[in-house]
Amino acid sequence: MSNENINSEHKKEKSPFTDIFLKLIDGMTQQEVADKVGVSRQNVGLWIRGKTVPDIYTLSKIADAFKVSTDYLL
Repeated sequence: MSNENINSEHKKEKSPFTDIFLKLIDGMTQQEVADKVGVSRQNVGLWIRGKTVPDIYTLSKIADAFKVSTDYLL
């Protein structure tokens, strides 16, 4: 499978959360985001790549940390 196919498939996997989250954290390192939200850097990396999405409790923590609503994040 070529890189183009892998990238194309990866884009299909992304949830709306991923795009919104990327806008919120623009210019921050994964560690800075992790520290701000109170999660591991690995979790932040998974969210950025669209591999997972946060559970409802963590979604609330993200919303509080970035002063947005959970509705906005979803």
